[in-house]
Amino acid sequence: MGRHAHLGNIAFDRGPEIAIRHYEVGFRIGELSFGESFDGLLRWGWIDNRPFLRCLKGFGLCLWRLGRFEEAENIFERMLWLNPSDNQGVRFLIDDVQAGLAERPHRTRVARTSQQHAKLQSVVEDLNFRNLVIHSHSLGYKTAYISSGHASDRA
Repeated sequence: MGRHAHLGNIAFDRGPEIAIRHYEVGFRIGELSFGESFDGLLRWGWIDNRPFLRCLKGFGLCLWRLGRFEEAENIFERMLWLNPSDNQGVRFLIDDVQAGLAERPHRTRVARTSQQHAKLQSVVEDLNFRNLVIHSHSLGYKTAYISSGHASDRA
């Protein structure tokens, strides 16, 4: 199952039509292993459950991306029953699926180039330095020395 989850992940960006086959094979293998009468939980904390849950989520994402909203909704609801702690975040997707909204590729939500990341890191470091200086001044220090990890030169 794990291999099919990985193959599905690799194919996912190329197109859900290809990836869905891998995910479906993976979770169908899992279903055969559980048997027809299975009605238990598949907690994420039990590591052997993860490949099945990954295949199931990938299958649901492919269905969603292909505009098969009702099927995707059924898969995501099943995932919530199997793993109520929802370690994969399906609860954040199901409202969009139920509303028939198009799936937003992960890449467009959190894409960052190396240059953007470097700029962001620079801003964070600058803010951290400013906060350190402001805090050190409020404690009565004249200068904050980053290299030592603490403020010094008490006024």
